[in-house]
Amino acid sequence: MLAVLLAFATACSSADPSTPPRNLLPTPTSSQGPATIEMTDNDLMPAFIAYIFPLNGTDIRVGWNTFDKPSIRQNLRAIGSCVEAEGFDGVAAALREADLPNAGASWLFPDMATLRSRGFVVETTGAGWNLLGSMEPNATIADPEHPLVQDLVNSPELGVTPTLEAANELNSVLWSCTVTNQLPTAFEQAQQLAVSWRAEIARIDDTPAVKTAIEALLECVRTIDPVFSDVTDVDNWWSTQLGEQINLDFDPNVSEAEFSSEMQRWGQGYANCVAPVVVAREGVRFAARQERISEQFKVLVELQADVTKALNP
Repeated sequence: MLAVLLAFATACSSADPSTPPRNLLPTPTSSQGPATIEMTDNDLMPAFIAYIFPLNGTDIRVGWNTFDKPSIRQNLRAIGSCVEAEGFDGVAAALREADLPNAGASWLFPDMATLRSRGFVVETTGAGWNLLGSMEPNATIADPEHPLVQDLVNSPELGVTPTLEAANELNSVLWSCTVTNQLPTAFEQAQQLAVSWRAEIARIDDTPAVKTAIEALLECVRTIDPVFSDVTDVDNWWSTQLGEQINLDFDPNVSEAEFSSEMQRWGQGYANCVAPVVVAREGVRFAARQERISEQFKVLVELQADVTKALNP
């Protein structure tokens, strides 16, 4: 639901169109801050290349830490000042201090190190980030069980009474402040390039070597758990796996520890299965990236300068 603030982060850092409950998809473990940006007028930084034209989950992490996180933090500070002016001091503080998630690992960009160590077990985020995820764009909240109301119940430090009336007032302010504090134009231009790149590398999966690896992956993921034995293709496996995650999440007989254990086991099994696909993709993607850089070098250098300037106003 982060229609304005996170449209860019979604396009540039995760290939998956949605985030399941409890942030169930895996994320990188890196806690490092943004990389130091050094450049000359005619150079493309490796981090910027990874950001616009990622080859794998490692590139996704580099782009997220170097560009997405700093730009979103700028946005959160601006939105925080906006909601503070409307009297929501606790919400403003939560937005400024929000724990940002790491870049989402996805089908196109599996983060192998994270999958092998933690599987599908992921970190949680703070109240400020959760509020933005629960926000209803330009709409009225009528359900007392709505996620935004529950955020207010679970986070009394926000200083907002968990009623429908208060939730709707906050929702309206959050939406208005988000719309009036959008990401700089340079990031929108980067988003367009990133979306185009993802469409291109998705087509790479139709090349013979990658298709063969994907067929082997399908056989492999069916063996991770009996619940996956009848999946018909990769998309079906992802949707089945998400559905089973949700079933476990809401099963009162499954403890947090048991849930985490299954998520780790499934994710580690998936890492073993997807590794040959990652290898098969790498060389074809690299060649495609080099061609893109050659064709668009001047545009990329100019965009890199604009993005860097936006991060250092």
